[in-house]
Amino acid sequence: MRIRAAIAAMLLSVSPATAKTIDAVVGATLTLRLDGIPSTGYTWRLIDDQSSGLDHLELKELGWAPVEEGSAKVGAPQVLSIEVTPLSPGDAKLVYGYLRPWEDAPPAKTQEFEIAIKDK
Repeated sequence: MRIRAAIAAMLLSVSPATAKTIDAVVGATLTLRLDGIPSTGYTWRLIDDQSSGLDHLELKELGWAPVEEGSAKVGAPQVLSIEVTPLSPGDAKLVYGYLRPWEDAPPAKTQEFEIAIKDK
C-alpha cells in the first residue's frame, strides 16, 4: 500500500487550473505544468523574492512540449513542465511569472503554487 501511494505521488501532475494547496510527501516527485506560447518570446520564470520555502524543494525545469501530440507548430500553445521534489517537511510557495527575459517589465501574468510537505 505504501509503495502504491509513493508511485501515485510521483506521477502527480499539477496545472494551475487544478492547484489550490498541493499536499506533497518528502521524496515524492510531482510535476507542475504551465501553459504558454514560447515562440512569442515569453517563458515562465520563478520569482524568487515572491516565493518562499525554497529550501524545502528541489526544482528542475523539464522543458516545453506541445499541448497536443503533433501540434508542435510555431505559435502553437505548449506546456512547460517543472519537476518538484520535496526535500523536507514544511510549507512552500512558488510564484512563477510569464515574461520576456530581455524586457525590463513586470510579468504579463503570474501563477502561484502553495505546497504543504509532510514527512513520509
